[in-house]
This record gives sequence, structure tokens and C-alpha cells, in this order.
Amino acid sequence: MKKKLRYDLLLNSIFALCIGKANAMISNHQVQLWKKDNYIISSSPIKIDTLDPIKSINAHSKFTLPLIFETLITTNSQQELQPALAESWSLSADGKSITITIKQNHRFSDNSEVTAQDVANSLFRLCSVNSQEYGQLRGLVGCEESALGLPVKPQIFVTGKFTIRFTIESSPTTFLYQLASPNTAIIKSAQHGLIGSGPYLVRKKRSNVLLLDKNPFYVGTIQVKNNGIVMLYVIGPDVSKALAENKIDSALMYERQSLGELNTNKYNLITTAPNITELLVFNTQRYPFNKIEIRKALAAEIYNNFNCSCIPGAHKAYGILPNGVAGSLTNMMPESLPNVAPSKIFKKFPALERDGVVVTIHQLSDLKNSCESEQIKQAAKKYNIHVNFTYHKDYSELAPLRATHNLDGFIELYVFKNREAYNIFEYFAKNRNNHANINKNEIDKMLKEATSVPSSHGRFQIYRKIAQYMQGQGMVIPLFYTEHGNLMSKCLTGISSDFNFNLFLELPKISRLKYCGHV
Repeated sequence: MKKKLRYDLLLNSIFALCIGKANAMISNHQVQLWKKDNYIISSSPIKIDTLDPIKSINAHSKFTLPLIFETLITTNSQQELQPALAESWSLSADGKSITITIKQNHRFSDNSEVTAQDVANSLFRLCSVNSQEYGQLRGLVGCEESALGLPVKPQIFVTGKFTIRFTIESSPTTFLYQLASPNTAIIKSAQHGLIGSGPYLVRKKRSNVLLLDKNPFYVGTIQVKNNGIVMLYVIGPDVSKALAENKIDSALMYERQSLGELNTNKYNLITTAPNITELLVFNTQRYPFNKIEIRKALAAEIYNNFNCSCIPGAHKAYGILPNGVAGSLTNMMPESLPNVAPSKIFKKFPALERDGVVVTIHQLSDLKNSCESEQIKQAAKKYNIHVNFTYHKDYSELAPLRATHNLDGFIELYVFKNREAYNIFEYFAKNRNNHANINKNEIDKMLKEATSVPSSHGRFQIYRKIAQYMQGQGMVIPLFYTEHGNLMSKCLTGISSDFNFNLFLELPKISRLKYCGHV
């Protein structure tokens, strides 16, 4: 009880610091207490947001979900299906339903047992009209229709205390992979919020600090080697200072260039392959980008001539899909888009030549780069399009504009977690987030087709078609690829060779060497 009170008092002082200043750091005394008690202190360049699996959340938050909640199924670093809450699953003779038996004696963090009814409640919630992530379970009959407000019930049937049956319209393999999504997490509503059966429980959460305590009732397969995790929001420019002052043990999912020069005596750098694409996304229903000829002309001008050498850590974009992601073609040179002379555009749209147009592109301030913005401005000016940039401190400002399409366009980093590109393309489906504000359902059709294809090769071919369609229609412009850099203190032990697969889920396996790194 005394320990809990001490941490609550500490957090109150931390939150007082952080509310006023996004990157305010904690005192040396607080850091020392956490380190002595074997808490791992990590930083993230993006704020951890709602931690509600049915909400549309950023990649950092999505990677945090498995620390708190378990799914029925998970995948390993080879993308093989592995049981989590599920003990086993079986397929009906006609291939149209899957029955899952869940493990007994798995418990939520309030010590109540996880049952099939909890699974049903969680997945019904994912398929509800309030859900922003129902697309993660498209293979379930009735899920999408229910989420869109139609009088259709998702086909989920509790057949016993620990057994549940799903009627599916995708291939069985595709559906099982969908059940491995963090958004299909099994949750329980408690008085203070959502709880799970994962290795940690949420002690405190504010916009800039997340404190996770070890879940004393966790019985899953992960061997938890520390007493908790402190996650701080520290933007890229400030992370070097935090590292130099020994305030954090690890810096996770930063753009490599933001980490600066490293003290190799104290930290190890773990990098990913380029798995992030920076895209310029147009609002295809707002002038001038509602004219496909203008979009395609500007897309060609920017894509064919974009020079990323002035952007630290950037690699030439070979289309939307980074090399190694499903649908990409290894060693394929980037295809130039057909150039369109401004005179041809002005002939068809004389008002554009006569009056011009001013547009505003939105972007997070953390991603601001004058080399990038100037190239876009100069390319657009050739077509008498004058581009302004508006920068936002965080997603609380940008996300509502994007959701309501109250903008001309935006620039965003899209993180490909693994070889399956499905989750990224869902952002552009008409009946999903619809980032480009498209009015046709071609992407929806292709994604639905992808869920019915049993082989990865078949799905990858469809992903490639979607990428070509999006870029060919001028909806998006790939600007460059980049990769994540992760720094880990040499005071930490237990870092596995699979660390980059799901680096947040590797944190439970890490502990601190005794007397190392105390301040």
C-alpha cells in the first residue's frame, strides 16, 4: 500500500510538469526510484492515446494494446499463427464457421475469469456503430453491416462457458489472422475504464505519461521480468537530451535521424528495414484535387522529381509499398508517372490558369521539413496552385480535420508493421477512415477480395493492384521511405533477436542489471 501511495504521489507531480509542457522531463530522484524498483522507462515520439481497441489510434498506441489486453490468437516473428487466449480452433466441414475453445483460468486484472461471453462482448463491441476499427474483422459475417448501422447481427455464438463459434465469409486463414489484430483484444468494462488480461494493468494515464504496473493475475506465456513500464512522450528533438541525462532506458519507434549522435558506451541502436512511407494525401472531393487530371499531373511532377537526399534518413520511394512489404517487388526500379505539361491542364481548366488557387497542406509539427515542403510548393506553382502548410502539435488537432475532410490535403507517415499491407490500405477504403475522401468503393472491393484469397501470394498481388490504383488515380504521392530507430540502454538485459517484430511486446521480457544506470 505504501509503495502504491508513493507512486501515486510521484505521478501527480509528473503530471503537473507534463500538462503544461509536452516534453517536460521528470526529476532524477523519481527516475532513481523507478529504476531501483525495476521499472523500465521508455519514451515515444507520439502520444499514447485512447487505448480503446475499437478506436482509430496511432501506431504507437496500437503497439501498446497487447501489453494490457490479450487477443484470441497472435502471430510470431515468422507471421505464423499462435494461440493466445485460444487453446484450440476447429473448422466446420463446409468451411463456413470456426469454433474456438479458450483457455481456462485466464484472468482479467481484477481477478475475474475470462469466458467466452467476454470474447463475444468484446467482438460485438468491435462490430458496433461506435467502432472505428470494425474493418479488422471483415471476415466475420454481419460485422461490417452492424457497424454501418444496418439491422444485421454479427454471427457470433457462445456455445459453452469456454467455447465460441463464428460464421465467416472470408477464408479461414484470413479470419484467424484478423483475430490476431490488436484491435480484436478481449476487454472488460470496469468502473475506472477498460481492463484486460495482458501482462500489465494501467495505473495512471495522462496525455504525456503512461504508467503500467505488472498484472498480478497474468497467466499468459510471456515471462514478465520487470515490475512495470513508464512510457513518456518525448519528441524527437528532445530525445537526445533525455538520453544524455540518463532519464530514459529506451527510445522506441523514432525516425532514425531524430536520434542524433549516439553514446555507444551506454546505448545499443536497433534499426528496422525501411518500413514507413511518407505520403502526401489529397482530398479528392475538394477543388482543385477533385479534378483527376490535376491530381495526376501534380502527382507526376512531385513523384518523378522529388529529391529526398536533403531529408536525413530518407530513402527513395519506389511507390506506396516499401521493399519487403506484401505487394512490393524486390529490386524494382520506381516507375515514372506520365508527365503532363501545365499548358495541357490550363487548356482544360482555364480558370486555374486565370485565377489560380490556394490550398493548405496539414502536417504534424514534429514532421516539419522545409526541404520537403519547398519541393511540393515549387511543383504545385507550375500549375498555378499555391500551397501553404499548417502544422499541428499533435493528433488532437489534426485527426478531427482528417475525419471530417475539412482540409485540402495532409502529409502522414504510414507504418507497415509487417508484410500484410491490409491495415494501411484500410485507411483509404470508402467505408472506413477514407483518408483521401474518395467517392468510389474500388478499394473496398479489392480489400474484400483479398480477405477471400487463401494464399499470401494471391493477397500480395491484390495489394499491389490497390497501390497502383491509388497512385495512378493521384490520390496519394509517395514522398520517401524511412525506418524506425530504437535505442536500448546497455543496463537492460533480455533483449531478443525478434525485438523489432513487436518491440513494445518485448518490453515485458526485459529487466535491469542490478546497480546499473541508477542516477
